[in-house]
Amino acid sequence: KNSNMSEVASRYVDAIISDIFGEVVGSIANNLVTKGPSSLDMICKDIPLAKVTHSLQVLIQHNLVTFEKGSRGQAFYKFELLNAFSIMRYPKYLYIVKTELGDDAEVILEALLQFGRLSLVSVLYKAACKLLETNEDSLNVFVPMLKKKFDLLCEKKFIQRLPEVTVNAVPTFLDSSNIPFQKVVVDLGKLQDNVQTKTIPEESQGTDCVYWRVNISKFNECIRNQMIVDAVSRRIDEKAGVIMKIYLQNISEEYNTLNPVSGSVSVNTLIQALKKSNQEMSLSDLKDYNKLMEEDSARFITKIGEEGGGSYVINILNIVTEIIWSTIDWIVQEKYGSKAARIYRLIRSEGYVEQDLIQKKAMLLDKEAKLLTYTLLENSFLQLKEVRKSMANSGPFKNIYLFYINLPLTVRNLLELSYKSLANLINRNNDEINSNKRLLEKQQRTETILQNLKDQGATSEQLQEVNGPSHLLTACFGSLSVEFSSLCDRPLAYGYIGFLYFFPMGVVIVHLPN
Repeated sequence: KNSNMSEVASRYVDAIISDIFGEVVGSIANNLVTKGPSSLDMICKDIPLAKVTHSLQVLIQHNLVTFEKGSRGQAFYKFELLNAFSIMRYPKYLYIVKTELGDDAEVILEALLQFGRLSLVSVLYKAACKLLETNEDSLNVFVPMLKKKFDLLCEKKFIQRLPEVTVNAVPTFLDSSNIPFQKVVVDLGKLQDNVQTKTIPEESQGTDCVYWRVNISKFNECIRNQMIVDAVSRRIDEKAGVIMKIYLQNISEEYNTLNPVSGSVSVNTLIQALKKSNQEMSLSDLKDYNKLMEEDSARFITKIGEEGGGSYVINILNIVTEIIWSTIDWIVQEKYGSKAARIYRLIRSEGYVEQDLIQKKAMLLDKEAKLLTYTLLENSFLQLKEVRKSMANSGPFKNIYLFYINLPLTVRNLLELSYKSLANLINRNNDEINSNKRLLEKQQRTETILQNLKDQGATSEQLQEVNGPSHLLTACFGSLSVEFSSLCDRPLAYGYIGFLYFFPMGVVIVHLPN
């Protein structure tokens, strides 16, 4: 059994994969999650071989499963948990690309997210076909534009090429991390003809055999960086947030995103970058902001040298840890009240605290302080440590009990709550759809009839007659349809999805022990 995967997280993975790809693929994914890397004969004990191989093809296509050669020469398949957890962040990825590179780049990214991995011609074809649905007059304009946006996505490392494979019984992927980006040539005129005639382009033995996928780690890094910028803006002000954003943009590409500190950035580099972004700032103001960020309790940056007007590194570990602490404080306050949050912050600042000192320092009644403290203990926000008194060898007072906070354990418990909530929401959504299947079929039938009548130039009276309560959709069904639609369109618990955006990344960056 995979010891690093809890039952709750496994249930969430099963729910989201089954919801997207079907129950058979979901069961294969759950099998790999619970058992860990497995060979084909280990997976297909209760499922027909054909279904297993098809499910693995689907999961590999969507970058959810990788494989490698085992000691006996057979292929072992491994489920990529971080890629599965990233599925709920896909809308965030699309928003990042749309904000930075525009709608055309968003359409390209959407095609790659939908199909997992595609050749360049296939990506451009699918993106162009989607744009053609809304604008038929500019085909010769947006096809070249899509190619330029694709090159930009590659240059900014939002998408990456898949490594080449060796031709063996169990193929192995060659390392392509050090291969510099090169623009791929494609026949845009032929592609325009394919889009115009709705003919799927044929893949040849040239550049079409190179496949591309979304660079999940790059998007996670962007989300993390935006969280850091927002944290600096809230703690100091907007100008400090702008400076931090420039710092993050000018970190060396050789910097490993899992390191506790970033690569160094000089003040001269910072000033030049501020000028390019039309955010000019005097040297004295910049030094003042650097000092504020350096002396803040979160220790946003640290000065490491005097070259280039002064060199600074970003303390990624400290910042992410502070964000996690702040979020947990907010959770405790929202769930248990301000007095419980006061106790939690007290124990956090003191480290280890006895029960008697809690009510005194938190200025709470004895009974109330005990109730809140043990409520936090019961819900794993606090831990209890037993310490033997050195001078008491026997009797009821030989031990003392200290309350403390175990941050890694608290983060894991909140992750468990997030996974459980998301799995329940997915299952509840499916139950609502199944229980209202007849209603949905009636609504879809009515909408189809109305659309056909509109295309035929029907009058408003005719449309109202079809849409009225005397026909396919009764007044009762109409109100239920509105209620059901609002239920399904409701966002999936933004608070818990907020956890999912950064807690897995926080776990990786902070290097929480297993």
